Amino acid sequence: MYRMRPATHVLDKYHELERQEIFFSDLKSLNDPMEGFMKFFWKGDKIVWENFFKHYLLCLEQVLVIASLVEDGQTISNADIPVFKTIEDFPTARYREAFGSICRTFLDKDTVKRYLEFLCRRGTPINSEELVCHLKNLHLLALDSILKTHKDLGFSKTDIPKEFSSVNFNDMIEIWGKNREEIEKKPAMVNALYGAQLHVHQQMALILASNQFEESRSQIKRFILFEFTEAFVTRVRELAYPHAYVACFLADCSDPSLWGYYADGHKGVCLKFRNSMSSDVERIRLNTIVGWSSGPIRGNQEFSVQKVRYSTNFPPIDFFRSLGSLPLAKLDKYWYSDGSGKQSACAGQFVSEKRRQKWHERYWRQHSKCLKVKLPGWKKERESRIVLADFMRSYEGEEQRKLKYDFRDLEGIIFGYKTSIDDKIRIMKIIEQKCEEQNRYDFSFYQAEPDERTGRMRISKLALLKMQPSNI
Repeated sequence: MYRMRPATHVLDKYHELERQEIFFSDLKSLNDPMEGFMKFFWKGDKIVWENFFKHYLLCLEQVLVIASLVEDGQTISNADIPVFKTIEDFPTARYREAFGSICRTFLDKDTVKRYLEFLCRRGTPINSEELVCHLKNLHLLALDSILKTHKDLGFSKTDIPKEFSSVNFNDMIEIWGKNREEIEKKPAMVNALYGAQLHVHQQMALILASNQFEESRSQIKRFILFEFTEAFVTRVRELAYPHAYVACFLADCSDPSLWGYYADGHKGVCLKFRNSMSSDVERIRLNTIVGWSSGPIRGNQEFSVQKVRYSTNFPPIDFFRSLGSLPLAKLDKYWYSDGSGKQSACAGQFVSEKRRQKWHERYWRQHSKCLKVKLPGWKKERESRIVLADFMRSYEGEEQRKLKYDFRDLEGIIFGYKTSIDDKIRIMKIIEQKCEEQNRYDFSFYQAEPDERTGRMRISKLALLKMQPSNI
């Protein structure tokens, strides 16, 4: 099991070798644009759709409050959308009553009622692109409901900009309602229709944003009017699965292009790890956060090293039935109930302990599948990875994502073809010290060299470099 690193990472910049650390990367920082992609779909009854709209209103209202407080020159972003917040987190009873008024104002609009009926009657699942289109169609109505309520209660005097006005979508809903069964037989046509609509939305947003580019607070206005909907759909997925981080390994280290990309143009090194096998799964021990008291409690834990699957087929995930990041009490109160005692059919997996157990197993199996898929273009890497799921948000900081390995699990180090003599000596000195501290003398060094016969890198053991007490 191999892990390529630039020499600067294992030495001066991060001291990874001296500290015996493996860094877990945010999926967004990796090279495949589809890393961590989860193919969510939305299909549910009136209860969950109505609660989804309420959550959209809550997040939008909170972003508007933030926007009213930030100073000129400051910005707002996806991170400011409080997807884990609920109405019970609002500071006062008056504020909670005001938000209730916002929800009633929005849900009482005829267009919203018809839209809600349309979504509930949909026989086929709604994908992310289509969901963004639906929310964009209702976004100005949502803004209008919030701003009018704020104005009536004296919270604000802001109105929707005059250049924007609500569009009547009743005709479109009418067409869908009359032709629903026929249209739903052609999912490719549905996807193309909403893909084209979203493409138009994005182009119009870019044009309008360009016209307002020089205005004061233009970024904030742009985010609220044009970017919020996509940002919300991206963030709300976190209610299903926690943020995750990965550490990547290779099954083979003889590909010269991988040395060029991951090991700083062959100037870096490749760490060779031992691993244990359990039920045909590779495992490695790492020191990580295992609990909390007054602060994090650290301990050793075995992590499975999972092989990456190279494919364009991503497993579908039912959003309303995969809300695993929420406590059951909040899930039942704010997503699966209508406030009058009725419960959504989407809550069926939680009605008994047996069903909960089956759901839990299926939930984690789905999560694992999603996080070990890459596009076929990366197949030559033969990658495996360790996944760090961050339920408690313990790993948001980079320092928390540096997990320490047992030095006994580091079998050897392979020097790159262009690794400098100075870097080799410094690495050897670090290993010599660690071997002395642990009375270990079976550590191996290797050298990678191009093989003109095979076009690969030839890995040769440096047999004369033996670890001995006080001597290399």
